[in-house]
Amino acid sequence: MGAVFQAVNLENSKPIAIKVISPDLVTDDKFIKRFEREADLGKLLKHSNIVGVEEFGQTEDRMFFIAMEFVPGETLKTYLAKSGALTPNRSLELLTPLCEALDFAHNHNVLHRDLKPENILVAKGFNGKEILKLADFGIAKRTDLTKAKDQMLTIEGEIFGTPHYMSPEQVLAETLKPTTDVYSVGVMLYQMLSGKLPIEHPRAQQLLVMKVSQDIAPISKTHAFISPLFDPVFRKALTRLPSERYQSAGELLNDVKDVVVELTATIKTNEPVKNNSSMPISINKKSNDEVNIKPLEGQKLKTTSQKLSNPKLKTYPPNNSSPIKPSIKPVSNSTTNQNWIVAGVILAIVLVFLLATWVLFFR
Repeated sequence: MGAVFQAVNLENSKPIAIKVISPDLVTDDKFIKRFEREADLGKLLKHSNIVGVEEFGQTEDRMFFIAMEFVPGETLKTYLAKSGALTPNRSLELLTPLCEALDFAHNHNVLHRDLKPENILVAKGFNGKEILKLADFGIAKRTDLTKAKDQMLTIEGEIFGTPHYMSPEQVLAETLKPTTDVYSVGVMLYQMLSGKLPIEHPRAQQLLVMKVSQDIAPISKTHAFISPLFDPVFRKALTRLPSERYQSAGELLNDVKDVVVELTATIKTNEPVKNNSSMPISINKKSNDEVNIKPLEGQKLKTTSQKLSNPKLKTYPPNNSSPIKPSIKPVSNSTTNQNWIVAGVILAIVLVFLLATWVLFFR
């Protein structure tokens, strides 16, 4: 198809990328038209997350080229090959600029039709901040063109795209809408989170049959480390029916944001309760001064509610200790009566002891 080279703009000394057509295609007028259309779409789509196009032209020896913005970095395909499965937060960081760029293109009546990790660039900007760029609109389509103009560049029933990322309607060569690009984004999100593709087969023909005949299994079932909260997201993003799919990349992005927020909140609030005892217990505070301590299910523990505001405690002096001086504390009437009864009993015992001693002594 062609190749891309790094070059320098002699007018401003800035690096640029030059995309040229393969020599064996320079005589294919239809392909030249498509190449020129790619340049026109690049000029139309001025967005911070879309690779910009500066110029389309040809040299004296009929070499056609597109001068584009140079993006130092790597493709998302290379990035994922090195990183493997990503966290939900990291996946969201990459998904956000991609969906924003795609919504911008759709709002300008442009379908990409070949979204895949190879066509997404991940790089560092001049300020050190990470940037993501959507590239290669080589088989993109203007949805606002008349059917006659569109057929000048396409053939009825012609299939465009990359099998693993194609939507079912692309496989069937049906009329395409923005939902077809949303499907491709869903496949890439699945790949970010799991490190795998939702549908895989070594033979392309069988893969395409599976695309149009099989539903995607819940991602939490095939990849146990992924939260079930993502299941409805992929059920909607990768459904075979375009009418039941997310109608825009923004809709998909919003649902993914909600899932990530919920997962983050769950992690922050689901900290384990410290328990130093050998038996697991649960503590249920009933009021300001009353606490119920209960064993967890399956454990035996006898206890009652305890008032914490004025507990009654018993203290025992150690052996061979000196007498403890009593502290003066107000007591209730019931406590005073109990003390007099105890004193009376002790006095009676002493009198009996003295009487017995006197009888034995004077007998």
